[in-house]
Formats: sequence, C-alpha cells, structure tokens
Amino acid sequence: MDGHHSPWILICIMLSLDLPSNAQVAAPDRETAASAAEQAGQFRLALDDYVAALMALPEPPPVDADRQLREHIIKVALQLIPAPVVSDEAQKRLTSGQAAAKSAQTPEELVAAAAEFQRALRIAPWLAAGYSDLGNVQEKLRDYPAAIQSFEFYLLAAPSAQDAQSVQKKIRDLRCRFPAMYLQTHSIFTQSELRPAWALGPGGELTVSNGSVEFRDPGDVKHSFAFQIAELRSLERRHGPEGFPTLRMKLQNGKNYDLVPDVLGHFIATQDKGSGDALQKALGESMDGMEKAIRDMASQQGIVVK
Repeated sequence: MDGHHSPWILICIMLSLDLPSNAQVAAPDRETAASAAEQAGQFRLALDDYVAALMALPEPPPVDADRQLREHIIKVALQLIPAPVVSDEAQKRLTSGQAAAKSAQTPEELVAAAAEFQRALRIAPWLAAGYSDLGNVQEKLRDYPAAIQSFEFYLLAAPSAQDAQSVQKKIRDLRCRFPAMYLQTHSIFTQSELRPAWALGPGGELTVSNGSVEFRDPGDVKHSFAFQIAELRSLERRHGPEGFPTLRMKLQNGKNYDLVPDVLGHFIATQDKGSGDALQKALGESMDGMEKAIRDMASQQGIVVK
C-alpha cells in the first residue's frame, strides 16, 4: 500500500464505520442526545433532536411518549431568543386547518381540520396557536380528553396568553363532561338472544359537577335527567347490548339509569371500523372517566356509594 495514500484510506474507512448520521439515529437515541444538549444549554440543538425524536414515533404515537416529547420541545423552545422559525409547511397546514375548521358543517369535516392541525404540530410542536385551534375542534367533536391535552399544551406554549384564565376554566369544565347515550330499555333479550331489542337515544352528555349528575339528551328531552349526588345509592358496571359497557346508576328512590359511553361517532370517523379492540379500549377508557368522576364527587361530598 502506498504510504502517501494510506492515511486517507484509513480516514475514509473510519468515517464509513462511524456512528449513523442524525437523520438515521432512532427516536430514543435522538431523545437521549436532546436531553444531553438541553442539560448543556445547547437549546437549539436540543430542539432539533427532540423534534426528530417526535417525528420518528409511529402513527398513532404512544400517548405517554408523545406527551413527554412535546413537553420537552415546548419548554426548550421557550428558552430560545429569537423563537424557532415555523416552516412554510407547518404554516400552510395551520392555515389549511383554520379554513377547514371555519367552514366545517359535519363531524367528518371537523376531523379533516383536526388532521391538518396535527400535521402542523408534528412539524412545529411548539406552536401555541396550533394547540388552541386543535383543542377547539376536538371539543366540537366531543373528544374531551384530547381537547384537554391540547389546551394544556397551549397554556404550556403560551404561558403569558391573555386568555389563559378562560382556557383554564374551559379545561376544568371539560373534565366534568362525558359524551354518553341513554340505554332506553333494560330488557335486552325480549326478541331473541341473537337480535336483542334495545335502543340508544341520540348522543347526549353527562355532566358531573356542583354536587349533581345531569344527563341532557338534545334529541329527546324525556330521556334527560338530573339528581343530586346524595340521591345516588350505587354504581354498577354492566355489559349492555352488543357487549358495550354500561354504567347503571341506582338511586335511593328506586330509579335506575343506564348510560353507554358515546365514542362511536368519533371512533368511526377516525379509526378503522374493523378495529374492535381499539373500540372496546376507547369505550372502556370513557367508562372509567365517567365512573371516576361520579365516585370522586361522592367522596368529596362525604357519601359512600355502595
């Protein structure tokens, strides 16, 4: 080997065996690198690596990992002066989402608007306006847990926002609201076991606050009801028609009310209709939230729900 060229050959070999480039590093590695850069005060480098880690997550992303990365990104972005530049693509998606949300007449059109905001926030996850717009659309879709998270990101990204107090109040209100459907009959096997007789009213809303439980059915007022938490005797989780989880509320006066979490419209609009496991998971999570809100209120009122 020619002695004059051998050092350059060795350097080329070393470079070819070196660590992967930033674009090739896996999400956990980018997050680790970002954390190290953040600790060293290299905030712009940290931001780049955190965003790369976020974009490397699968779709849909793991909820905890997505939230953790967004919190890091927002906190790092707030350290930067001047603020990070929002790319043309992110701004285009934001503007498109705003136009779609403004003209939306159906749930499907709202879902399309939400998707544009989500694309913008994948590219520029520190963008406060995007979280506010996304939260408003998710609220209209009655996806309250998602809306709460978006509004929380908004407040984190815009700590001095003039509407901070009103957004905080909205978050508190949303924590008390649950889309639900009233099960109109308790006798679900009056026709046959293969085709049970049951009926669900149009989607209503369960509100748990101020010492009371209230269900409003905008389609049929006779299915609406309200009672003070002190009137509640017990809560039972049951399997209703088609295996849907049902929350039965028994009152001291002998009345029973059965509610089914209403996630069907949102699920069908955003998920594969054949994803039975995902649907059951969404129903279960909604049921958990409804039951917890009622039990927490009872506990605050010093009432034991048997």
